[in-house]
Amino acid sequence: MSVAILIFFAALLSHMWVGLRDVLLDYARPAGLRCFLLGLLGISLFGTAAWVLWLLLQVQN
Repeated sequence: MSVAILIFFAALLSHMWVGLRDVLLDYARPAGLRCFLLGLLGISLFGTAAWVLWLLLQVQN
C-alpha cells in the first residue's frame, strides 16, 4: 500500500509542478518575479515530497 501511495504522490506532485509552472510562465511578467516564484514552488513541492516520504517511513516502523 505504501508503494501505491508513493506513486500517487509522485504523480500528483509532478502534475502540480507542470500545471503551476505553466500558469507562472504565462502570468508572472517580470522575469525576476517569475524566477523567484518558480524557485519557491520547487522548494515547496520538494518539501511536500520529503514530508510524504517521512510519513510513509514512519508508518513502516
